[in-house]
Amino acid sequence: MSIDPDSLPTGALPLRDPGWLAAIGVRTWPQMLRARVRQWQHAPALRYKQRGLWLNWSWSMYWDEARAIGLALAGQGLRRGSVVSVLAENRPEWLFVDIGAQAMGMIANGIYPTSSPEQIEYFTND
Repeated sequence: MSIDPDSLPTGALPLRDPGWLAAIGVRTWPQMLRARVRQWQHAPALRYKQRGLWLNWSWSMYWDEARAIGLALAGQGLRRGSVVSVLAENRPEWLFVDIGAQAMGMIANGIYPTSSPEQIEYFTND
């Protein structure tokens, strides 16, 4: 089944037909993020709570952070195919590292801080 992207509500993701993304030139998550930045630059992309207050990251702020981290990783010598692990609680910075690494062709790997030492060793060696 083919879906005309122009017939969808703004921002709709027809997950049952992943081929539509390629039809509009989006093949990766970083490309999708960049498309959202062009569409919703100042709109909230992420909301998180800090010290009891809800804060927002706009789509352009999200992209700027992910881009800066991706460039910083490359500046440290990591290249396409390198694995980048994040050991952290769920937080916006985890997403920035994940997308920034992917945008540079790196492999992002998330590790929860509740993981046992044996699990962490497995994740980092796998």
